[in-house]
Amino acid sequence: MMICAALALGACASDQSEPVVVNDNVTAGGAGAMADGLGPMQEGPTFHVTTEEEIADEVQEELGDEGLDASAISVRVDGTSVWLSGRVRDGAEWERAIAIADDVEGVETVDASELFYD
Repeated sequence: MMICAALALGACASDQSEPVVVNDNVTAGGAGAMADGLGPMQEGPTFHVTTEEEIADEVQEELGDEGLDASAISVRVDGTSVWLSGRVRDGAEWERAIAIADDVEGVETVDASELFYD
């Protein structure tokens, strides 16, 4: 059986071999040559699609990494928009939460109208 997960990029490989790296992303099993001439270690454009789940996970992780109580902040994503809700300690943390979310790849807008502080 052949897997052609990246036809537009010219990568096709058998599903019984090692992963093939297409433009820095693993796309299909197999060690076959790539039709466009770019080998797995050669430079080429990177095509990365960030899903809503990936964005939400990354925002939540970054909030915790930056010292905020991420368990008190809920993250909802729709497309490239992020909504933060919950509670932070003060206005400085509120601003940091927005900045952190805004810095995550794939985020275009952040709504913190439901993120409160005392």
